[in-house]
Amino acid sequence: MYLMTAIVSGILIALCAILSGTLASGDRMRANYATETREDRLNRDKFTTKCFFMAIPNILVTALFYFLTYKGVI
Repeated sequence: MYLMTAIVSGILIALCAILSGTLASGDRMRANYATETREDRLNRDKFTTKCFFMAIPNILVTALFYFLTYKGVI
C-alpha cells in the first residue's frame, strides 16, 4: 500500500534534484548559469519548489502507511 506513494515521492524528489542542478558538476552549473536568462532560472526554481512541496505530503503518507502496516494496524 505504501509502495505507490513511495514511488511517487521518489520520482518527485529525483525530478527536483535533476531540475535544480544538484546533480551537475560545478563547471556545468557555472556554464548553465551564464547562458540562461533570469526568467528561465526563476521558472526552473518555481517548478522545482512545486515538485518538492508535492513530494512532502507523499513522503509523510508513505511513512504513515509504513508504520501502520509495520505495527500491524492495517
